Amino acid sequence: MQKKVVYILILSFCCLAAFSCGKKADKGPVIALVNLEPVYQSELDFLSRYTNLEYSFLGSGTHATQDFLNKIIEKKIILQEAKKKGITLSYGELEAYLKHISDEFFTKKFKDLLKERLISFEDWKEFMAGQALAEKLGESEMKMVSVEPVEISRYYYGHLSEFMHAEQARAYQILVKTETEIKEVQNRLERGEEFEKIARIKSISPESEKGGDLGYFSKEQMPPEISEAVFKLAVGKISGPVHTAYGYHLLKLTERRKKGTATLAEAEPVIIKKLKAEKKETYFKEWIKELAKNAEVKISKDLSGVVK
Repeated sequence: MQKKVVYILILSFCCLAAFSCGKKADKGPVIALVNLEPVYQSELDFLSRYTNLEYSFLGSGTHATQDFLNKIIEKKIILQEAKKKGITLSYGELEAYLKHISDEFFTKKFKDLLKERLISFEDWKEFMAGQALAEKLGESEMKMVSVEPVEISRYYYGHLSEFMHAEQARAYQILVKTETEIKEVQNRLERGEEFEKIARIKSISPESEKGGDLGYFSKEQMPPEISEAVFKLAVGKISGPVHTAYGYHLLKLTERRKKGTATLAEAEPVIIKKLKAEKKETYFKEWIKELAKNAEVKISKDLSGVVK
């Protein structure tokens, strides 16, 4: 990370830690300053424990310590920028952010797992709030990133092999857990209720919000049970119950595509998503580099100790 780094003597940090010990004793010594905002040893310890939990791998020694510290410094610089711009995170936004990642975060099992790793749930939640706010600022900064029609066309004709496909089907599904539930769904369909409406209400699959739309897929892209059921249907028809490890499915075939190459219009959404992601990544790196250039970062020389 490109930044202005000024190394100062340990004594300076000790003095600052002593000055603030009345309120911050539990956070340990100050190991860095980011625009005069302290970074505490406890923050380094937390990140090492959480990284160990998340990836089941933790480096050791000076190199790992410096990597963790760089991440903390970068995040502080971003959050300071959010504060400057008046960007905040509401409680509802945080809850939605966490639930979007995983509902498991709110279970006793997850809290117990944090406890085993000496991580308090409140500390973890505060850390995730920082992550969410950093992402919110990042999205705000990158909202002007766009993809021009000429870029889409250039990518398409330069990567035609990416858009060649085998025979494909487009299907919708309703997925439930039990045989009783799937029979209830069949009864509702027989009474004339719309497949997509029932999918939004009853289906437990991720695409339920889109009415159960699975998009286009080839036989090889789906579990054999699903492909076998879908590819023998006539367009507009609904399968009988299909049992897989996920539960019980009903599948509706809406379109077929012969083997061939997707048109530019068909490929456009995929290309836009890919190119926009690449542009955002580049923009973000340059944005962070610019913020870091203007930040005053002071780091203690004593980073040789093992992270706790």
